[in-house]
Amino acid sequence: DISGYAGNTVTLRFRGITGAASSSDMAIDAIGIFESAEVVQAAFYSAGTLCTDSIIAFTNGSSGNIISYNWNFGSGAIPSVATTAGPHEIIYTTPGTKQVVLKVTGTSLNNSDTVVIEVNDHPHANFFIDEQHNEIEFISLTNTSVNATSYLWDFGDGTSSTEINPDHIYSDCCEFFITLQAFGPCGTDTSYLTAAFENVETYFIEEAISIFPNPSDGWFNVQIQSAIPSKIGLRIFDVTGRKLLDVPEEVYLKNEIIRLDLTNYSPGMYFLQLRKNDLYLNFRLVR
Repeated sequence: DISGYAGNTVTLRFRGITGAASSSDMAIDAIGIFESAEVVQAAFYSAGTLCTDSIIAFTNGSSGNIISYNWNFGSGAIPSVATTAGPHEIIYTTPGTKQVVLKVTGTSLNNSDTVVIEVNDHPHANFFIDEQHNEIEFISLTNTSVNATSYLWDFGDGTSSTEINPDHIYSDCCEFFITLQAFGPCGTDTSYLTAAFENVETYFIEEAISIFPNPSDGWFNVQIQSAIPSKIGLRIFDVTGRKLLDVPEEVYLKNEIIRLDLTNYSPGMYFLQLRKNDLYLNFRLVR
């Protein structure tokens, strides 16, 4: 180690152990003298939304006397590689796991840094009507959206839901414009469908009916108030539209309470339909 003589002229003298001139036991080839190798350290960071078709900026944070850079941004990246320090703005055309590598080279050493990122796709909202029963104006909706974490349904009748796969019963007739909004880390998407029911009759006034308790352990009380006609029939359906009970029309007194027994049926959702001639009013019962 002659580093202590830096800046001075140094003479090196070599001789063989035997000292026998040309027959010496020592041979000298090329001798190189170098400065100490300088360490380089690769580092970088990213900024931006990790979504397809969005700009993600990769910024160099490397240290040392660097003479070259080699970036590889992984599959689906545009551009996929770069050879300058940056920063570099990258767009990914495909979602998934991406391995981003930066290799830096110094005068005699090199180093690399690898970061794994997860690029998400944009949400796509979609659904279909799995079941529809015109008699009780009931629909069951199946959500087939992808890349979403939450949902908002608008049933077109002033009511909404945040369930993934909701059921819904309408208290009016005709056509309803159903909207599904799907929300994800990379935005929002919306899908639409129209539900049409054949029954176009006028309905009772819903405020004239009182049902309690609801939910219940199986016994429901239906109170008929004076605001609606007193001669009424009752039907109960399950969520598949199967009729469980059919009580013919008969006269009920003002504020009379009708007792309904669903204790022999499994816990779940049922529908009560009140009818007067060809007029209907539907209610949801929770057992």
